[in-house]
Amino acid sequence: GRALKVMEPEWKGRGGDVKCLKIWNLYSDKDVPVDGLARSSYMSDLTNDITSECSKFGVVKGLEFGGTLGVEVDGGCVTVEFEDVEGARKAAKGLRGRYFEGRIVAVEWTGEEGEEH
Repeated sequence: GRALKVMEPEWKGRGGDVKCLKIWNLYSDKDVPVDGLARSSYMSDLTNDITSECSKFGVVKGLEFGGTLGVEVDGGCVTVEFEDVEGARKAAKGLRGRYFEGRIVAVEWTGEEGEEH
């Protein structure tokens, strides 16, 4: 596979109140069961693990699975919304380059909020 490009979030000049991060490589699509009940259980466990890890940096308001990095990455994407930008900033710094389930995590500031300011 290709090496992940790790991006620094652009906190200044693109809406300093942004609270969402996109985190890649937290899971592999190949690991997600196809069966409904097994899939539901897997995603529930994964959601709990991600929420638990991200909660070390700030209050997590929500998670959304899916997204692309623009390159082929064998690892699912999760958008994590924090209660405040400080939690998102701490998580971006704390999670970048760490291992999760044997995979190196990549983090990008999403810019989803604050774009219109």
